[in-house]
Amino acid sequence: MDSVWQQTAKKKFPGAQIFGDGPFAMHARCCQAGTVWLCWFHAEVKQAQATNCGHAFCRMQHRAYLLKPAAQVTAFQAAHAVGYGRD
Repeated sequence: MDSVWQQTAKKKFPGAQIFGDGPFAMHARCCQAGTVWLCWFHAEVKQAQATNCGHAFCRMQHRAYLLKPAAQVTAFQAAHAVGYGRD
């Protein structure tokens, strides 16, 4: 199961590959599909932003973000969803 931060990154960057976990995201827009690295600390994401992302055509188009957590559905909410358990 994905963490809150991974769920948020998937919503913010649809189609991008998501790596790691944490509230700070570095989006490498120079990759064709886009790649997102999640980090727990601001210093880590700034270092990733300044580093070549590893593919052959890296143009250093990296952007850092502070993510806001996505609302997670709890087991109680899922069990009491409209229409659940009805005939």
